[in-house]
Amino acid sequence: MNIRIIWLISCSLLLMGCASELKPSAVEDVALVSLIGIDYVDEEDMKVTLAIPQFSSSTEQTNQIYTTQAGMIKEAIVDLSSQADKEIKLNGLRVVLFNEEFATSGKMWEVVEHLYRNPVIGGNVFVVIVKDTAEGLLNGDYPDKPSIVTYMNALLKPKPHIMFSPFTTIHNFMYAHSNPVVDIMVPYLEHKESIVELSGIALFKHDKMEEVYSREEGQIIQMLSGVRKIPAATIPLSSNGEEREEVVIDFLNTEVDYSSNKDVDHPVLDITIKLKGSIYEYRGEKDLSKSSEYSKMEEEVRKFTEEQVEVIIDDLKEKGIDPVGLTENFRMYHHGEWTEEMDQRVLENMEYNLKVEMQILATGTLR
Repeated sequence: MNIRIIWLISCSLLLMGCASELKPSAVEDVALVSLIGIDYVDEEDMKVTLAIPQFSSSTEQTNQIYTTQAGMIKEAIVDLSSQADKEIKLNGLRVVLFNEEFATSGKMWEVVEHLYRNPVIGGNVFVVIVKDTAEGLLNGDYPDKPSIVTYMNALLKPKPHIMFSPFTTIHNFMYAHSNPVVDIMVPYLEHKESIVELSGIALFKHDKMEEVYSREEGQIIQMLSGVRKIPAATIPLSSNGEEREEVVIDFLNTEVDYSSNKDVDHPVLDITIKLKGSIYEYRGEKDLSKSSEYSKMEEEVRKFTEEQVEVIIDDLKEKGIDPVGLTENFRMYHHGEWTEEMDQRVLENMEYNLKVEMQILATGTLR
């Protein structure tokens, strides 16, 4: 019995010693990474840039930026830890930026999966694509912004005028990647001198980025995805000679309904889009106080929107990309396994009937 007691006491002392060595780091000794930028180097390596906010008032710089080249994220963190004066931790990660070349290489999925499986990183970390280099964006000079960390967090916060963007998190990315009927959408950023612009959306096919769509095209894709509130849009109408006529519509509500014939071999999809909005601004010769002129303009807006939606659907079908989940309207009625080949075949052969209903509820003070 005495021997067992002595053994237990020895083990306890040993564990206490180990605990003292592994005690949590003090706050002042930790560097919490907020942004990670990843740029393509070659098939083996990537360039990893970390942005860490500085909370001390004694430093002139608001952020610390560290960059290295490595084959894997963990390797890069270990390497950058030798440069930093504090212990680097990913607990505060908010945004991961990939440059366009890295996204088209097909390696982006591996990095997102690694971050998603890291227990200290939350699923709400945003994923974005950068036109040129993530390193250049993180090292950019933004004189009217407090810091790039604050700037990026504010830029990617959903707001009414940028709801054309999907605001993809690593959780959304993983969900779409594992979903057989939905392709990935990611916000697309451009670094322009002293600003960063959310200029469009990047669409993926499997592991690779395939296409970048503009804000206007992204708005239509979001509309088809069922987003009920989309930003105001400037719509060109019929022109008389050189006089340009256009109207700005503030969309108050959008609805989309899908109905399929449930036939995988001969797929037909009925799409009905219902739009309600008000005229925010108008430039042209129509007298909108007259009901006939008002109705004419409403029909022109409806027709223009319908044509634009058709262009997007046809383009998505041609490229074999389905960020909306159009084929889900056939998969839900299919008995048995739904394969990637079936999904592509249905999208390619799908015929559709599109109907757009436009209701303009009110106008403001117009000239």
